[in-house]
Amino acid sequence: MKVSSEALILFCSLAQTNSFSFVPHNSKKTVQWNRALSSNTRTFVTANTSPTFGASAPSTTDRKTKKNSDKFHMLVFPSGKDAFTNILENESDKLASTVRRVPGPVRKAISVGAIPAAAVGGFLLTPSRRAIAGVVGGAVSGIIGGIGKDRLDSATATAAKPALAQLFLDIGIDGAGIAEAVQDVKKQFNVGEEEFEVICADVYKQYLVCMCNDPNTKMSDISELAKLRSALGLGNLALGQAHAEGAMDIYRIKATWTPTEELADPEHPDRMSMDKFLFLTERSLRAVGETDEALTFEMSRVSKSFGLSMKVIEARIKAIAEPFYQRALTSTRTKLESGAVSAEMLKKARNQLGINEWSTRDMHISCFSDEVRSLLGVDKAEYDSSKCAFPEGALDRLNSLKDVLELSDDDAKYEIEHEVTPLFQTTATAAFEEAMADASKAEAVWDQISARQAELGLSDETSASMIGSAAVQAVGGILEEAVQFAKVNNGAKTLEFVNKALDTKESVVTMLSASEKNDEASIEKFFDSDSENSATGFIPYTDRSKIYAVYFNQSLKTSKGGKTLTEEQEGKLAELRALLGIDDEIAFTTIKNTCGPIVKETLIEASKDVLGPEYDSDLVVSLKKENQKLIDNLKLPAEIVEEYSHACYVDGLKLVQQNTPGGIPSKDYVDKLAALRDLLDIDMENVRSDHLDTFGPSYKKSVIEAMGVTGVIRPEFRAALEKLRNGLGVSEDDAEGLFLEAVAEKMKPMVKALVNEMERTLLTTEQLSQKRGIDMGEDVFKGGKGAQGKLGIGAAGNLIGDCMNLVDFYTENDIGKKQTGTKTVEKKISSEDGETTEEVEEPMFEQSYPVTALEIGGCDEESAEALYRQFLVTIFTEQGPNVARYEAAAPTFGYILGFDEEKQEEVGGNIGSMIYENYVNNVMRTKPSLDQQDMMFLANIQTKLNLSSEKSEELLVAAQKKNLQEEATRVFANLSSSSGALIKSFRERCNSMGIDLKEDLEMTSERLKGMFTVEILEGIENGSISPESGDLLSEIQESLCLTAEECESALEVLVTKCAEGTLSAIGTEFRRGRDERAAEEIKKLIRYATFVDGELELDVSEEMAQRICGVFDAVDTSEEDPEKVQQERETLRTALGI
Repeated sequence: MKVSSEALILFCSLAQTNSFSFVPHNSKKTVQWNRALSSNTRTFVTANTSPTFGASAPSTTDRKTKKNSDKFHMLVFPSGKDAFTNILENESDKLASTVRRVPGPVRKAISVGAIPAAAVGGFLLTPSRRAIAGVVGGAVSGIIGGIGKDRLDSATATAAKPALAQLFLDIGIDGAGIAEAVQDVKKQFNVGEEEFEVICADVYKQYLVCMCNDPNTKMSDISELAKLRSALGLGNLALGQAHAEGAMDIYRIKATWTPTEELADPEHPDRMSMDKFLFLTERSLRAVGETDEALTFEMSRVSKSFGLSMKVIEARIKAIAEPFYQRALTSTRTKLESGAVSAEMLKKARNQLGINEWSTRDMHISCFSDEVRSLLGVDKAEYDSSKCAFPEGALDRLNSLKDVLELSDDDAKYEIEHEVTPLFQTTATAAFEEAMADASKAEAVWDQISARQAELGLSDETSASMIGSAAVQAVGGILEEAVQFAKVNNGAKTLEFVNKALDTKESVVTMLSASEKNDEASIEKFFDSDSENSATGFIPYTDRSKIYAVYFNQSLKTSKGGKTLTEEQEGKLAELRALLGIDDEIAFTTIKNTCGPIVKETLIEASKDVLGPEYDSDLVVSLKKENQKLIDNLKLPAEIVEEYSHACYVDGLKLVQQNTPGGIPSKDYVDKLAALRDLLDIDMENVRSDHLDTFGPSYKKSVIEAMGVTGVIRPEFRAALEKLRNGLGVSEDDAEGLFLEAVAEKMKPMVKALVNEMERTLLTTEQLSQKRGIDMGEDVFKGGKGAQGKLGIGAAGNLIGDCMNLVDFYTENDIGKKQTGTKTVEKKISSEDGETTEEVEEPMFEQSYPVTALEIGGCDEESAEALYRQFLVTIFTEQGPNVARYEAAAPTFGYILGFDEEKQEEVGGNIGSMIYENYVNNVMRTKPSLDQQDMMFLANIQTKLNLSSEKSEELLVAAQKKNLQEEATRVFANLSSSSGALIKSFRERCNSMGIDLKEDLEMTSERLKGMFTVEILEGIENGSISPESGDLLSEIQESLCLTAEECESALEVLVTKCAEGTLSAIGTEFRRGRDERAAEEIKKLIRYATFVDGELELDVSEEMAQRICGVFDAVDTSEEDPEKVQQERETLRTALGI
């Protein structure tokens, strides 16, 4: 192997220097946590720095170290520097240590192959004092030994880590130029950038793990790690990886062989080490400015290694950070007056420890509260609350502390008041008790309270609030006891405690009024029932109502005679009502329940005396005075008096009804009832309904009796009924209602009889049995024939008579007839002097139908409709003098049944529809339309059926439509090409009657087009329609309700189809040799082609076209117009495509 001269020079210089000799550490630093010295101490073993994560038993070396550690007599605490010693001891093999002593230039030369690696090995291993001999010996050894270059490169990289450890032991992690020295190691050992970052991260990780062997966390730990990270030049990714791998190592060391219950103990050393690791990790990652997302990711890796949730990790970190900050706050209180602390310093501490805003606020408030308690002296185990007070300058000190802690004025005020309130409350309560015991001491009490307020530094507002609270408690406490007695209706105790509460309130008001700070409004707010903070605000309203009711009742019981309240009692009740906030409704109910029974009993007895046999006018006057005196004494509201008076009067009415035959009172009882109303101050109009309930049935019974068999009340009975109504005290409206009820009872069987008669007359035995659901026996008609009638409906003389009886019953009893006013009319009067005209006033009446057959259930709607229909049919078919009477009664009968005008017209229309249809069909068979005589006949039918003009016209149009629809059906059933005249006649008939084919007869567009085609086809064939017949075509189009486009399209299709058919016929005639007949068809073809100017687009051969033209030319046209013949020839040629 050839060796360069530069390499030889390098070897010589290496042989002559001793500066690269390396002496490794021989002393092993083993740490023991002496259990005898502390309950939380334990023996620590150095961490296995293998990057492989997993649970494994302690190594033999660890166990020996632990066993021998008992021999140590001095306790050595672990630290991060132990990592450097571990690296030197555990990661330096012989070759790496040898390479580490080789100068950097030599290692670089070896790396690039300038010197054989074995030569260097020989140089180092050959014992000689002479450099040249060493070189030669090394060269020989290199040639013989064959040390590989790759192995030497690996050893060089491995040696970099121990070199770093040695460097940190020599200079320190914060020594001068440490960062540059670290980079020099990288250069000297020729380590790549990425590989060197991995080495530095591993050094950092081992330092972190060794640091956590000490379970006690120190503030300097954070700065140590920051300095080491800065010296190693670790980036964020490398730092995160180091902490993630450290988490696996620390978990393996501390958790794998530690019982779960010990790890659950926050004070166990292993648990403390793990929590310390979590704290240092979070702080280190925060310090390098990691984003929230990146921090979450890195902490999740640690969370996974520890098997803990992020929430638990955050709690453990907080448990370490907050004690440090708590010590800072304690120090702040100690050094407050020195000015050595400030808000900015606390902020820096918080940032370093990671204390969030919420925790900061809680800790600051707690610190401030501790200072307040300390200044007051209430933080001692025993203290006299009456003597606790702020020393001079205490409030200024608290203000300074507030500024340092950055607390708001409200927070500071709250904490101060929270501590001094109980102290002030004690003084205020004692002062209140003294003032209430002796009202003359009110001013002295206020001086005592004011002095205590100054000692405790309370504001006037807070002091007033607490004094008010004491006042509220003084009165409210007594009322609270009163509630318990009221709930069990203990009237005596309730009265006692309520009176005590009212007296206490008066004393409190007197005491509060002694201060100039309290005006009337400020005092009254403590007893405002609407306020939740008042003396009664905490008592539920139901309980307050109960107190008031029991107190009222007990006060009345203890009054004179139990029926009269004294002025003092009334005053206390008024005061209690205001204090409890009792509304009018509860007060009213209380008075009613308490005083009402007394008044009611008195009124009942008085009513019995008036209705009794010893009644006279003087008795009424005497009783009325006594009743009024009692009411005035009890101050009973008028509403309650009216209620009880009314109840007594109703009882009196019932008593009178029971003591009179038939329920109709005698004149004596009528007078007594009037006297009773006078006694009770009752107006007759206010008890009309009660008279109706009591005597109404008797009045109704009298009305029914007055109707008799005929159902009509005679005039002489009407006056008697009016007199009876007045005696019974029934109002006119109520009497009218009773009269209508009697009418309904009388009318219902009449209607049912009508329905039965109608069914018997019109239905067969089988139909009647089926309708009624019972066997009707033999046919009721003589001879066994079925029902017969006119117009297919049937009629009977007896039925119309019964219907008229119902109408007479309704009209002669003036049912629903009311006078609405009067009108002036001229009336002719005959006398001996002749006939004169005078103006007289006549009453005006309005007719209604309050009782109908349908409403009273006399029949169903179907039966009512059948009755009305039968009535109308009878009018139409009847002949004789009664027809006019029947016609006039028809609307009245309809209303009595329960039909309005619209329904009556509908029923009449149904009959009229059938009659109109039959009549129109008969007439239209012989006439194209109805004449004047026919219209007069229909007008007569309209009158008989009680139809309006509009309804009559509607029926006529409907009949005509139906007739024409039937005719259209017949026409289209036999439609052919020869039906043109028939269609024309039908169309013109519809036009003359004003019938729209499309709208009225509901013909489709396709059917109308068909009618157009048939009529046009016949016209074309007979020559009545030609291209010049534009007016006729327009008339047909409008009559058939078709558009011009629809007609043009239909005509074009018609002409094309006819032309094609004609062309086919021409071919047939040619094949049979009948040119003469073919000529006739050619004429037809020309007529069709004329409508489209020859544009038929026929499919015809040239030979056929020429033959057709030849036949046309051969026909004799000498007698025809030459110009017309020439025009036809051109049209034919165009049609044939020539």
